[in-house]
This record gives sequence, structure tokens and C-alpha cells, in this order.
Amino acid sequence: TELRALAASLGVGDAVHFLGQRLDVARLLGGFDLYVHPALVEGLGIAVLETMAMARAVVALPVGGVPESVVDGVTGILARARTADSLAEAMRVAIGDRARLRDLGERARAFVVARASVDTMCAAYGSVYAELTRR
Repeated sequence: TELRALAASLGVGDAVHFLGQRLDVARLLGGFDLYVHPALVEGLGIAVLETMAMARAVVALPVGGVPESVVDGVTGILARARTADSLAEAMRVAIGDRARLRDLGERARAFVVARASVDTMCAAYGSVYAELTRR
């Protein structure tokens, strides 16, 4: 209720949707032009990788493992700092160029396929385990 009231007071109530918990996230991501990941604390960033796998552009804060997958200007856009102002600026830059968003999304998907797919990750873990057992 408070967030809806805030959105209305900012004049964006018609453009902001609070969907609650969903089981059809992949379907929803297909309709996104841009995914914004505002987490201040993050490990690997599974939601980021899932979004990238859908060939969608990502704007995120430079936290945890996120910069390993969201490479600024290559596979997404990283805010310069861990602040709301920095995130807002990165969002402004992102939404100013739809062709760039599509390009970032395509490169993001290529990154996930090459480096973060289930098969790739399993092979990498297998290599680590094999090396550790040899020692």
C-alpha cells in the first residue's frame, strides 16, 4: 500500500506494477526491455543470469558476483557506485537507446550460454573436483 501511494505521488502510478510473488517469471521477463537489479548485497546473482539468458539488458549495482557477469557496456550496465543516484543515472543511460538495450541483451545471452549455462557450470565444477581429488 505504501509503495502504491509513493508511485502515485510521484506520478508514475499508471506505469508501475506490483505483481507480488509469481511462478511465471520467464514469461514476464520476455516482455521486459530492461531489468534493474538494485540489490546492495548479492552473491552470484541468479536472477541477473536468468534475465541475461532471456536476452534482456540488465542494469545493476556493482556488488558481489554481479560484475563477473554484468560487464559494463558489454553484457549490461553497472552503476558507478552503490547508490540510488548512481543506479538512477545508469537507468537513464540505458533507456535512452533501445538498439543498445537489444545489443546488450544479445551479448548477455551469449555470455550466459558460453560461461554460465548448466552444462558449462557442471563441467567447470567437475574439473575443480577432479583436480582436488588428484591432489
